[in-house]
Amino acid sequence: MDVKILDFIDFKRVNSLLEGFNQTTGFVTAILDLKGNILSKSGWRRICTDFHRLHPETSKKCKISDTFLANKMSDGQKYRFYECLNGLVDVAVPIVIRGEHVAKLFTGQFFFEKPDSSFFKQQAQKYGFDEGSYLNAFKEVPIVSKDNVKIAMRFLSDMTDMISEMTFQKLEQIELNNQRKKIEADQDKLKLQLLQAQKMESVGRLAGGVAHDFNNMLSIILGNTEILMEEIDPNGLYYENLTEIFKAAQRSAKLTKQLLAFARKQIGRASCRERV
Repeated sequence: MDVKILDFIDFKRVNSLLEGFNQTTGFVTAILDLKGNILSKSGWRRICTDFHRLHPETSKKCKISDTFLANKMSDGQKYRFYECLNGLVDVAVPIVIRGEHVAKLFTGQFFFEKPDSSFFKQQAQKYGFDEGSYLNAFKEVPIVSKDNVKIAMRFLSDMTDMISEMTFQKLEQIELNNQRKKIEADQDKLKLQLLQAQKMESVGRLAGGVAHDFNNMLSIILGNTEILMEEIDPNGLYYENLTEIFKAAQRSAKLTKQLLAFARKQIGRASCRERV
């Protein structure tokens, strides 16, 4: 489509709702585009913000988890649980607007059961994290029951539906406004055309009146010149002058006919536009 849908999501309102959800429930949230870029986040765990997202290798794992793993969703599945490559549990909900999958809403950074601390000790050593600080951040990660997560996911699923509906309505309003502006521009164009036609009709009527009067005078000139030419000697002194007068009057009569034709044409066009 011609517009980038993500630009029309009201992130200010969405962020406020997700921040309130985080403060009420303790569940962290994020909205990421399909390339894994973070568009919104609230309440993230220190193990992610201070370690996993900062180190280039673990950050790469985050991106793979947020894109490849999160996209492995069965048809009809509203959300998907998965373990990220850094060892935490995340849940992804697709955001679909106008039938187009544009982003994902995430929650997570928790465990379903008591984790294996040796895995995180190995990660600290492997990536050069300060072991004491890293393990303290690891201990802050909550263990959450799957039932509680499912309750939270019902709310977040409704949230994605609300985001989709809000954005859809905004896009519809923008398209309606664009159509209205186009109609108004077309109407202004038609008004200008009508005004121009009315001006040309006035010119045509004036030209027609002048041409009609001038044609009457030319008829008198042509008639009288022709009579004089028949009565005098062709070899006489004034015959050549009368011939020139006659020819000039004929040329003027031809121009007058063209002027009359122009006048009729302009009046006819104006009448057609008025009927339209």
